[in-house]
Amino acid sequence: MPKVGEIIKFDMTRNFKYEKPIGNGGTGDTHLFLDETTDIRFAFKKYVPKDEERIEENYIRFKDEIKILFNLSHPNIVRIYNYYLYPKHKTGYIQMEYIEGVSIDEFADTVNDYEDVFLQTINGFKNLQNNNILHRDIRPANILVNTDKIVKIIDFGFGKQIDNSNVNQNSVILNWPASTYPMEITQNLDYTHQTEIFFLGKLFQNIIDCFTEKNFKYNHIIDKMIKINPVDRYESFFEIQEDIRKYSLDNIDFSSEQIQIYQDFANSIYPHLKNHLDNYLPKNDIDDVIQNIKNVIDRNCLEEFLQNNIDLISCFINNAFEADNIVDIPLSIIKEFYNFLINQSTEIRRIILDNLQSRLSNIIIEFEVPF
Repeated sequence: MPKVGEIIKFDMTRNFKYEKPIGNGGTGDTHLFLDETTDIRFAFKKYVPKDEERIEENYIRFKDEIKILFNLSHPNIVRIYNYYLYPKHKTGYIQMEYIEGVSIDEFADTVNDYEDVFLQTINGFKNLQNNNILHRDIRPANILVNTDKIVKIIDFGFGKQIDNSNVNQNSVILNWPASTYPMEITQNLDYTHQTEIFFLGKLFQNIIDCFTEKNFKYNHIIDKMIKINPVDRYESFFEIQEDIRKYSLDNIDFSSEQIQIYQDFANSIYPHLKNHLDNYLPKNDIDDVIQNIKNVIDRNCLEEFLQNNIDLISCFINNAFEADNIVDIPLSIIKEFYNFLINQSTEIRRIILDNLQSRLSNIIIEFEVPF
C-alpha cells in the first residue's frame, strides 16, 4: 500500500490513432485522435510556440489553461480529460472532448437561429464569471456550435484565473473583432468581466449585422452589452440573464395544454416532499436536470408508476430532504413533462424550472440544532 504523501506514477501506455489536424490558436495547434481502447475521438491541443521570444511565458500560459479547464464543468464549455507535459522541451498536450461543429459565425442562415445560441453563450460565460475566470480571447473561432446545436466555448490559452490580488491587473490586448474598445481599456488598460460582456456583445452584433433581417429578439440586450462606458453597461452576466428572463416573462404565452402538463407534474411530486432537512438548495444546471429526469424514466420504463419518489425529487434539489414513497405518480406524467421541457428553448426551460423550484422551496425546513 502507498504511504500518505507518496508520489505514485501511472506510466501505462495508451494508444491514440492520429486522424487529422482540426485547428490552431494563439498558443497551440489541435489535432484529432481516436482512442483505440474506447473508440472515442478526442481533440489534442499541442502547445506550439508562435513567438520564439516568449516560449517560457507562453508555456506558463499553457499550464494555466490546464488548471483553468480542470476547474470547469459546464455543458457550454469544452471538457478536458487529461494532460501531458514535457517541461524539458517546453511543450505539452491537452486531451479534450472532440467538438464536431462549426464556429459561431458559420452556424446558421437566419438571425432567429442565433437566439438560443446567444442564451447558451451567455450561460457559459456566466459560469466562467462564477469561477472568477476571464477568457480574454473572444472571437468566432473560439465559440463553437456542435451538431446538436450546443454551444461550446473553447481555447483558454489566454484565460486568466483572477482573485482579489490580481483582479485589476492589466491584460493582454488581442486582435478582437471590434473596431472600438471599451473605456476601461482605452483609459486604464483594465480588463474585467464587464470587458468580456462588451466583446461578446460586439461579436453577436457583428453576426447579426450580416443578415438582411435584423429581428433578433435580444437586440436590446446587445445594445446594453456594448456600451463604451462601463457605467452604462451590464455589470455581470448574471444581470444579463435576469434581463433576459424578465423579457421572456413579458412575452411568453404558454398554451393551456402546456400549462396542464406542468401542473400535472408539479402537483404529482409536490405532496410527496415532506420537508427539507437543510437550507433549500435547487439544482440550476438545466442540462443535468433534464438528463436526470431521463435517467429516472429509463429506470422505470416498464412500470406504470414511479417506483421511488426520491429519485425524481432529487432531480431538482441538492439539499437533504424527506419524502414518502407512495407509489402513485404515473410514469406517463413524467414523460409528458420531460418531452415538454426538452422541446423548449433554453430561456423557457429556465422559466419552467424556476417555477417548479419556487413551489418546492415552499416546503418546510426541519433540521435539528446542536443545542
